[in-house]
Amino acid sequence: MFLDNKTISKKVCRNCGSYFHIQKGSEKDSFGHEIVWCNDLCKSKLYLCECKKCLKEYYSAKSNSKHCSEECKKENCLLCNSIFIPNTVLKNHCSDRCKKIYYTHVCSSCGEEFYKQQKNAKFCCNECRTAFNEVKKLGKRNICKNCKKIFIFIDDKAEYCSPNCRIEYLANRKGMQNINSEDLEQRKELQEVIKAKVETILNKREELIEKSISSLNKLTLDGFTDSLKDK
Repeated sequence: MFLDNKTISKKVCRNCGSYFHIQKGSEKDSFGHEIVWCNDLCKSKLYLCECKKCLKEYYSAKSNSKHCSEECKKENCLLCNSIFIPNTVLKNHCSDRCKKIYYTHVCSSCGEEFYKQQKNAKFCCNECRTAFNEVKKLGKRNICKNCKKIFIFIDDKAEYCSPNCRIEYLANRKGMQNINSEDLEQRKELQEVIKAKVETILNKREELIEKSISSLNKLTLDGFTDSLKDK
């Protein structure tokens, strides 16, 4: 509208909802904030917020307001990339169809959980797909869960190509960073020492048993008679 040859804008007060007019060129206060109140009383009831998208300061009737305008509320759908306004049900997708299109899978190669748009996806990445196909070609082989290398296995339940890979994998998963290859070598050496000690003890025991039996037989054969026993 025109008044005194000056353009006047019509606005809605964000506090009371009533219409008010403001002269063009005077839409902002001395601090650079857009005037969205009809009088000082309504201004005192508004909250100064910061838009989470454009980081612009603005006045709102709600203290927890997050966006300065409807345009800033709009987001792109993670699936179809269309523009929509999120709500409590649809936060990242424009519709229920787009929300449910991501399926949860377990990789047939590494065993890790992943998400894909395909309903029957089997592999989380191209590397796992290639490794799995190589295993099928080579026959009785498997993929190490730690280093993802192909290895020949004896036990069908084998998951690691070496003890070191097993320890490293468990250390990463459970925080056992103090276990390393040196600990593994020391453990092997200790097992060998214990095995040798046990074998020595068993051998000495067998020798003593054989010696006792031999001595008993010798006494019997060298004239250990009943009369000698009575004496």
